[in-house]
Amino acid sequence: MIERPVSPSHPTQAFAAPNSAAPKAPRSFLGVDIFMYAAFVALAAMFVLVYWRLARQYDRATIDMLVNFRAERPFQYRILTIWFIRLAHSLTGMKATHICFMTTFGATFFTLVVYRKYLELFFTKREAFIGSLAIIYVMLWNYPILAPLYYPYDIPGIFFFVVGLILIYQHKMAWYYPVFLLACLNRESAGFLIAAYLFTTVALRKPAVIALHCVGQLLIWLAVKYAVTVKFAGNPGVSFENHLADNAHFLGQLLRLELNTLPFVFAYGLVWPLILVGWARHPAFVKRLLLTLIPFHIGMYIVANLWETRQYSEMIPVLLTPALMGARSLLSRLPVPREAS
Repeated sequence: MIERPVSPSHPTQAFAAPNSAAPKAPRSFLGVDIFMYAAFVALAAMFVLVYWRLARQYDRATIDMLVNFRAERPFQYRILTIWFIRLAHSLTGMKATHICFMTTFGATFFTLVVYRKYLELFFTKREAFIGSLAIIYVMLWNYPILAPLYYPYDIPGIFFFVVGLILIYQHKMAWYYPVFLLACLNRESAGFLIAAYLFTTVALRKPAVIALHCVGQLLIWLAVKYAVTVKFAGNPGVSFENHLADNAHFLGQLLRLELNTLPFVFAYGLVWPLILVGWARHPAFVKRLLLTLIPFHIGMYIVANLWETRQYSEMIPVLLTPALMGARSLLSRLPVPREAS
């Protein structure tokens, strides 16, 4: 098992040590931390309200088109959340847009819940709670601020990826495979969990075991891709979008520091410089996981518009977690304020 880094004991830092004197949050009779979940509800509601107000629907894949299976390929391929919306509509008669709003709220709330669980693998419980709130900050940048386009399956993509990372870390592959299947049905970019598994287990498992699991996951991804390609073969659009020329032009503009490209620097909320702070103390799992950014962004360079930061759903927890570790290391170096005499 990968060791957790030692938690700093600076009494004034936001990421407090577990034995610091801090008031206990109120607890229900079931032992549930009411304050924590209330904070998650409030933040999820805030995010969805901002997202809903600023984002627009893409005219080739509106909610109505997606729910009625008339959206263009490859947008229609991301079917899991669409199935859920169709089922909820048939059971309740509610408008699809209203169901999308509630689905996005639920996905945001549960993303906070599972990301806290993921952070608890490396942080104390208090640190994990505080750190989990930061994912909303990054999501605000990557979605309504930088890429205000709404697709029902984007936020659930973060949720599934975080759950997949937890199960990879815990080596619970019997639970992992059903989650991986659902994640692939939601967004094909969930296939980068294969890279996450490979990079984080390469020194911990026998090569034959790693190869077997990688092949098994790849077969699931290919089966899902084939199934949705056949099912929606009659839809307009193309199965594979080539954005090489557009992205080469965009990167040229970015290197020339043209004003219209500068907001791209704020992808992931500009938290990435913090990754280097305290690098030596980051757990091996977290550092190896960063390698997933390489194949992911190469893939996005080919099939997606790089400036559409909403496409980076799955990489948010990959990049944010070591940034939080850097923030903790930085805060631990602050001088302790003297008590007033």
